[in-house]
Amino acid sequence: MRILVINTPNKASRRAFQQAQAKRLGLDLEFINAVSVDDLPTRVLQNAANEWTRAIRAQDVACTFSHWRAWEVIAEQAEQVCVLEDDVLLSENFKDVLDYIERRRDSWSCVYDLEFAVLKHKLSRTPVWRNAGLKVAAHRIYKNKRGAAAYVLGPKAAQRLLREANGYHMMEAFLWTRHWMRQFQIEPCQAVQLDVFDPNASFGEQDTGHRTTKVFSNKSWIGAKLKRLALSVEELPLVLTGLVFGRRRSLRMCRDDYVPPESRPRVQAKHAKRASPPNRERPKLVEVT
Repeated sequence: MRILVINTPNKASRRAFQQAQAKRLGLDLEFINAVSVDDLPTRVLQNAANEWTRAIRAQDVACTFSHWRAWEVIAEQAEQVCVLEDDVLLSENFKDVLDYIERRRDSWSCVYDLEFAVLKHKLSRTPVWRNAGLKVAAHRIYKNKRGAAAYVLGPKAAQRLLREANGYHMMEAFLWTRHWMRQFQIEPCQAVQLDVFDPNASFGEQDTGHRTTKVFSNKSWIGAKLKRLALSVEELPLVLTGLVFGRRRSLRMCRDDYVPPESRPRVQAKHAKRASPPNRERPKLVEVT
């Protein structure tokens, strides 16, 4: 499966980490230039804020525009594409899970969330499918307002998303609330952002920063409230279905399946241990809250 990594040129250490991680996991990556905060004039940022329900940062707008850029690439493809942000750690099983999703040949409207997020999600009580060999399962997503750093999207779904993206939306709030989309959460999660995995970890000191980010708010109090009302109505089908068939809970991940930047010198030792007798007990799944 084709993998697109959203990355800005000034994030050199992140790109280097993703390249090293991909080599270790046997993945082929393509980098797509993200929209930088420095590319966005104040007028664009204020216009975006005027289309949203609460205060937003310049990074929020740059993130949404960057994903739109990735969707434009996906819309021209014939098959599903995996989208990654440049700060994700990937599970050692990532490639196998991605290959399995590709082989499934799901409906055009299926979108997979591969990412672990701290906030609780509302998911189906039972899996939609399970792969015993890979020890992974997919649950239907009824509510997810956090997580767009690792997902699988097909061309027809990307085309429809672009048609509906007629105005600024917070990325996660838009992606995971489409009533026509069949959203699935993969567990154990196969990706996690570094600051979620370890708030004290870093990709390095090579990155150059951008200007201080300002916060922008909708200039119309009424406009913000009406936007909130419209979004609530739009989300209603998923909300109602989730009340009947869903359960709000934390996501599951296996921390031992990830190698953060500061652990890279221990990669060889880790894999030597994994090469020991096959009856070695697999690390237990942990639930992070």
